[in-house]
Amino acid sequence: MKKLAFFLFVSFSFTQLQAQTSIFNNLLETHVSKQGLVNYKNLKADEAKLNTYISYLEKTKPTSSWSVAKQKAFWINAYNAYTLKIILNNYPLKSITDIKEDGKTAWKIPFAKVGGKTYTLDHIEHEILRKNLFDPRIHVGVNCASGSCPKLANMAFTEQNIDSALEKLMIAFVNDSSRNKLSEKK
Repeated sequence: MKKLAFFLFVSFSFTQLQAQTSIFNNLLETHVSKQGLVNYKNLKADEAKLNTYISYLEKTKPTSSWSVAKQKAFWINAYNAYTLKIILNNYPLKSITDIKEDGKTAWKIPFAKVGGKTYTLDHIEHEILRKNLFDPRIHVGVNCASGSCPKLANMAFTEQNIDSALEKLMIAFVNDSSRNKLSEKK
């Protein structure tokens, strides 16, 4: 009986994760171009769906029993979803750098709730993703909503696609002459 209950719990959790990631994926496909540009005006009109995904993040506590790929995908999606959320909370605005709260920038404001804990975007990126799940390609997965950052992928990351997606994004970023300028001297 315990095995059956555990199986049902794991199946439910997996199904819930897929369903929630599907919601976020749909938002990204709908409101982010292949060039990584976000249509914030239309996303604002669809904010209830983003809030549904955020609600899932607030209740979901990632565990070390998850594969590294699943943890990476989850935390990158969380970072990107909360980046979109903080922009929508302050929309319209010219730049994410215009967002300030008590003298803190958007990346230093503790507002991102995951699994009952509150994080800053910086903490998710630097302490969880870079330090604990070290992968240099994380740089192209997280999006800081600035033109100088790697483009925002118009899809959600999953345990199954994380490695191939990060690899594809890294190749595109390194070869993007608008973000990386190489010369004989530099």
